[in-house]
Amino acid sequence: LLGVPTQKVMADINAFRTLLSKLFTGLFVLFLLLLLFIIFFVDRKVILPIKNMAKETDDIARGEGDLTRRIPISSKDEIGLLAKNFNAFLEKLNNIIVDIGRNSEILTTASLELLTMSGQVADNSKELNGKSNTVSVATEEMSSNMNSVAAASEEISTNVSMVTDSASMMQSGLRDVVENCE
Repeated sequence: LLGVPTQKVMADINAFRTLLSKLFTGLFVLFLLLLLFIIFFVDRKVILPIKNMAKETDDIARGEGDLTRRIPISSKDEIGLLAKNFNAFLEKLNNIIVDIGRNSEILTTASLELLTMSGQVADNSKELNGKSNTVSVATEEMSSNMNSVAAASEEISTNVSMVTDSASMMQSGLRDVVENCE
């Protein structure tokens, strides 16, 4: 009804459409660049340090138990804190193993001293056993001698008794002689 040509009305819409298309294409390219930058940043700041830490821990694990190796700390973020804590753990583990080594040396020395002392005790007990055997033999000899002394004492007692009886008889005989003489 108005008589405006369709192309003129559509020209503004087509221009707006073209502008939107270019704008969306530019935003899409900008978004892709931003996404690539974020991926690159995450890779450099997060993934690469984690990969490096994994490589270092793998080297430590395969390094024949070398507890003196440490993970280099390259940042102060969570990954750096993780590396620092792992290094502290290795330090404590190393100290524990060094203490165990020292204690085992002390235990070995004490065991050798105890072995020496037990040898001395065994030697002393053999010597004591020999001396007690000597004392036992001497005691048996003394007992035998005491029995001999007791037997001799008994014999002396019997002989004294006989002498006493003989003296009594002699006294009695002398009285008889004295009486007969009177």
